[in-house]
Amino acid sequence: MGSLTRYGISSALPHDPTGFPWSMFGINVSGCLLIGVLMTLNCRLSCWGSCSGRSAAGTACRLPQLS
Repeated sequence: MGSLTRYGISSALPHDPTGFPWSMFGINVSGCLLIGVLMTLNCRLSCWGSCSGRSAAGTACRLPQLS
């Protein structure tokens, strides 16, 4: 999805071949921000990522033990 967005934006807002590709930079930064928001939401709403060891429903989670 990111490559299609980059292609569409760079076609709509072309840059000088010797200049900085601001359109691609903007898409990459916004994609990173979106991934960060989605991962934060996933971490807070899922059992695996909760900081308190509880799921969104309030029940205790069993996290895997690393040996």
